[in-house]
Amino acid sequence: MRILERKFLSEDKTPALRNVVGFGMGSNSIDVALRWNTKEKQQEFRRQIYNSPAIRFEGKLDPIIDNREGVSTYQGISLKAEKPSYPLGTTEIRFTITNHSGEEFVYGDAYSITAQGADGNWFVVPTDCLFTAIGHVLSDGQSGTITAHLFPDILPNKPGVYRFFYKDSIGGEKVPFMATFELK
Repeated sequence: MRILERKFLSEDKTPALRNVVGFGMGSNSIDVALRWNTKEKQQEFRRQIYNSPAIRFEGKLDPIIDNREGVSTYQGISLKAEKPSYPLGTTEIRFTITNHSGEEFVYGDAYSITAQGADGNWFVVPTDCLFTAIGHVLSDGQSGTITAHLFPDILPNKPGVYRFFYKDSIGGEKVPFMATFELK
């Protein structure tokens, strides 16, 4: 654990280290959570960061299929990407959320992103896994921004269509907002 703590707190943030979301003591193991959890990324961790039989990786192995859809507008609240396309290697994409509901609207920063695979399925893209529980207040007629982070050094994103999801509760109903963008 001390070796992992030192490496995690160091200034040298290699892609393998930036892929680590967290780690801690399990009952008989050191549990490591990876942003992009594949057999290859687990081997990269063992080669570049630390190799021990005590290390256990948490979570499902990627890619995780997520074919859900959402809406771009619901009861006067709308979501869209600031631009329809971005160059490959982009690390931040901004989305505008606009309130024309006639009431105050509070939104947070949590989101997820999916990418369309060659087989037509959508798979989860590694993004920020932890979010600050915050409420941004929009009066009627105001707009705000949600910034999404991509990690091309961990998962080289391919050209294609992506979906940004933001879920909120409106009038007691969970609403999955969705905006699309392209990487070219």
